[in-house]
Amino acid sequence: MLFSRDTSPEARRILIEILRKKTPAEKLAMVDEAIAFGRELTMTGLRMRNPGASASELEVLYLEHMLGQDLARNILAATRAGRTSLLADPDARRRG
Repeated sequence: MLFSRDTSPEARRILIEILRKKTPAEKLAMVDEAIAFGRELTMTGLRMRNPGASASELEVLYLEHMLGQDLARNILAATRAGRTSLLADPDARRRG
């Protein structure tokens, strides 16, 4: 939701006008900042719920939270195996 319910029509009009004047690069930067802020909020919550967790444990918890356990485990296994592409099928070359 772009606006809260208590945003007045005039404030809404002004905000839309400001956003329309932004360049695509500025809009992308805003999205990037919002994503970084969301990640920090998530990491803060994970740290609070897991005070003894190391940085690498928190990264695993973050991946599991964002992607689900199965996908997070697949990504971590591929990373540990040194695969350069997470999408590449490791058995594809053998099947030829």
